[in-house]
Amino acid sequence: MITAEIPDMELYPDGYKAVKNYMMHGPCGDLNPGCPCMKQGKCTKHFPKKFNNQTNFDADGFPIYRRRNTGTKVDKNNVFLDNRNVVPYNRNLIVKFDAHINVELCNYSRSVKYLFKYVNKGSNRATIGIECSDTPTERDEIKRYLDCRYISTTEACWRIFSFDIHHRQPEVERLPFHLQGENTIVFQEESADKPFGGLTIIFGGDFRQILPVIPKGTRADILDASLNSSCLWPFFKIYELKQNMRLCCGRVSDSEAAEVTTFDKWLLQIGDGSFYSDVDNDLIKVPTDICIMPSNDPIGSIIDAVYPSLLQKYSDPTYLQERAILTPKNEMVHELNDKIMKMIQGEGRTYFSSDNVCKASVNTNDEDLLYPKEFLNSLRFPGIPNIEVQLKVGTPVILLRNQNQSEGLCNGTRLVVTHLGNWSISANIISEKNIG
Repeated sequence: MITAEIPDMELYPDGYKAVKNYMMHGPCGDLNPGCPCMKQGKCTKHFPKKFNNQTNFDADGFPIYRRRNTGTKVDKNNVFLDNRNVVPYNRNLIVKFDAHINVELCNYSRSVKYLFKYVNKGSNRATIGIECSDTPTERDEIKRYLDCRYISTTEACWRIFSFDIHHRQPEVERLPFHLQGENTIVFQEESADKPFGGLTIIFGGDFRQILPVIPKGTRADILDASLNSSCLWPFFKIYELKQNMRLCCGRVSDSEAAEVTTFDKWLLQIGDGSFYSDVDNDLIKVPTDICIMPSNDPIGSIIDAVYPSLLQKYSDPTYLQERAILTPKNEMVHELNDKIMKMIQGEGRTYFSSDNVCKASVNTNDEDLLYPKEFLNSLRFPGIPNIEVQLKVGTPVILLRNQNQSEGLCNGTRLVVTHLGNWSISANIISEKNIG
């Protein structure tokens, strides 16, 4: 078992002593800036860690071990360290061998190479070459390869004695099986002259929605880079999905299914370019049931149509789950947010982003004089949030980054703000499976 907590001194005195002597990282950081792990004012091993009530995994699949705030501490160099500074270990191993033994959970096959790195690692080796820069030298690629090819004495002996490099237990081998008369047959004749060597390749996508991105490219450049413009396109066989399976699950009534089917057909006709009310002017007639009548306040009309009785129902999570306003530009997003925020009752709080020129960067002597805060705050960039955001308790927000996928905190997760702190925001999930 892997743990990252200090054992109870009364229950496990041997474990407590071993962890104290061998498995405590630091002190480092502000308490010991000269610690070998410190680089540019930060610990390269990312200590101290954060308290965590249960073991889970981050967005990349690496473990975040349980580190509870139990109050147990260890005195190391006159500094008291807690569970945030514990290096993961196995208690039986460190007690038996009375040594520092770091134990980690390996759930990625590519991480296995980390084991062999230290099994075969020998003494450190360095090479120094002195050349005259004025005289042009010919690059000898063979010599460079031989210089970089290094086999340690440990690895050399291991291979000379023909020891096993790796072992798998239990030994499992995938065997192909098939029904009677349905075995796989491979045709080799003339496959070399066919695209992809005659193999069956499946491509999926929708050219109406997903187009290749060509930086600063024109419409012609984008179309030319599309798959259907490739010389291989005549060899493709196209299969189209004809049925909306979401309407067959029984969760919608027959009338709702018919309405959605009609709307889907209308969208496909627009995508195919076969639904024009005025072909010469490229005009399309939009059905009245999805239109909002013109008014002097178009934004207010959209809000009233999507969020009816907003002031009475905005605290209901179910009400917010079923509604959203999509806009093509960030400018409209900010305008809608500002207007709705003013409608919601309660005192709001404004959070600002950093608006200073970083002094840690090189060649930034007087740039803060050239770029005053007022100028920085006025800048608007595509894909970058504005300098400030105003929030109120009860307002919905959307997470834009993967924080903890196992807990439901990923890109696109919708939440409702429950508390506004000085440096943090508390919110409850209202979408997907981890509601609450």
